[in-house]
Amino acid sequence: MLTSYYYLIYELQPSLITRLKNIGIETISDLAISVPQDLFEHCGIIDERSALDLVMRAKKALINSGTLVKDFSTADDLLERRRNLLRCSTGSSRFDSFLKGGIETQAMTEIAGECASGKTQSMLYALCSRLSPIEKGRP
Repeated sequence: MLTSYYYLIYELQPSLITRLKNIGIETISDLAISVPQDLFEHCGIIDERSALDLVMRAKKALINSGTLVKDFSTADDLLERRRNLLRCSTGSSRFDSFLKGGIETQAMTEIAGECASGKTQSMLYALCSRLSPIEKGRP
């Protein structure tokens, strides 16, 4: 929520938080990707420079928290990061192959299927395999 992070970015007055919410800015991430001109026009911020400062403080707060990567990333950089992600085995070599090595960490994967098709069992196996130490040879 915006109110829980406001102290990280600026000493925001409650009235400004309310105006931000009224134009659809509910989170610090929303604020970080906002257009300063829109904030100036719709939130009663004194000038465009102050609006830009507010957006930059929000971005800095996300960078400092590790939520946002500081530097510009090329597509090659992102591809390399994705290649280095750990993957959790589902317990089924065919399902792992379908998922190109298992379920990715640092991502959300939705599994859908009919009742009793093994969705819960696969996820419980993946969870338990992550609890084992790497040196024990977890999948």
